[in-house]
Amino acid sequence: MKQEHRNQFTSAMLAIRERDIQRVFLSACGGSLAIMMPVKYILDRECRLPVQMYNARELACLESRMLDEHSLFISCSHQGQTPETLEMTQKAREAGALVVCLSNTVDSPLWKLAEYPIHYDWGFSEDTDVSDTNYGVLLRLAFSLVRMTGDEEQREKFGRAIERLDALTPVLTKSRALYYDHALDFGKTNRRQKVIYTLGSGICYAAAYAFSTCLLMEMLWINSNPINAAEFFHGPFEIVDDDATFLAVKGVGASRLIDERAISFANRFTQRVHVIDAADF
Repeated sequence: MKQEHRNQFTSAMLAIRERDIQRVFLSACGGSLAIMMPVKYILDRECRLPVQMYNARELACLESRMLDEHSLFISCSHQGQTPETLEMTQKAREAGALVVCLSNTVDSPLWKLAEYPIHYDWGFSEDTDVSDTNYGVLLRLAFSLVRMTGDEEQREKFGRAIERLDALTPVLTKSRALYYDHALDFGKTNRRQKVIYTLGSGICYAAAYAFSTCLLMEMLWINSNPINAAEFFHGPFEIVDDDATFLAVKGVGASRLIDERAISFANRFTQRVHVIDAADF
């Protein structure tokens, strides 16, 4: 992690330690909200602090009474100009919350609203270390919160996790090479598909959600719907036939059985289930 980012991150963590933080709010819009989903999952599973995650506009309309001086509020906007995120960040400041904001743009409106702004790098080129991207910064934040509030075992475990964030870049490079042919085949096979569903659960649901919402619908104008594999059998499974196309993310850990059940069912009725297995990484 760059020293610039490390300094900004450290300032934020020191402030968090000094405050009586009793709850965490994660808030953003679009892709910036999607990348917060794994953070919520990690904190829900490992941290003693309750965590709320909302679209910024929805949270602004909600006017939650839980948002106060005992809250840590974290928002993110790539260019730092998303109106809804700015509005909610301002409300968080007025409520007395400790406000940490992530942005790729220094001196943006969001940057100026934050008590503790943190810059992140963008893109996955050879010149960009993953620990300096928004993904890397948010993971470091999640691991640090668990370490700060956890028992001795958690402090040791997540201390190691923080150290290993610097190894993400070579892991990502190998993973991209591993799935390059698979990705190329997926694109060629499905370029004319009118509807592509995504499946995932647990910490990997974020990937399914982001691919469906930010890439298929927003960027490629392909009709899509992100389906939580745990909800698959409570309505969505009815649409499965030989024309249905799925991109499924099979996770590891507690949610793997959920994903396997949904994928197994879909494979009974369609040959168009493309699986990305996190265990391969």
